[in-house]
Amino acid sequence: MLHNSNSQAQTVNEQYKELSNIMKTAHAVRKDEGITMSTALRLAWKSYRLKSQMKSEVVHFAFRKIDGTLREAVGTLVADLVPKYERKTDRPHTPSYTTQCYYDLDRGNFRCYRVASLLLN
Repeated sequence: MLHNSNSQAQTVNEQYKELSNIMKTAHAVRKDEGITMSTALRLAWKSYRLKSQMKSEVVHFAFRKIDGTLREAVGTLVADLVPKYERKTDRPHTPSYTTQCYYDLDRGNFRCYRVASLLLN
């Protein structure tokens, strides 16, 4: 019984962290892009779902590049398909809530997209 309580508490804690990251992403995107909080939340949730899906499979998605062109990407975060990443510096990592990294299978390298540039359906 105690094991289940710890497991449930851990699940609640993980859910809280995920929701916290979604809200941080939405606030950062809203601030950087000057868009409404509603649109920023839609983008943050879309990015969260995309990242979750990439953790378990290969995903086709599209976003607008900075130069305005449409980029159709095939990406994943599945550990078996992604080469081991080695950091090049000892500098501490500061998370960015406005971008999301993924492994691009077409390019064979890690890439990032801006959350605000995801195409909303």
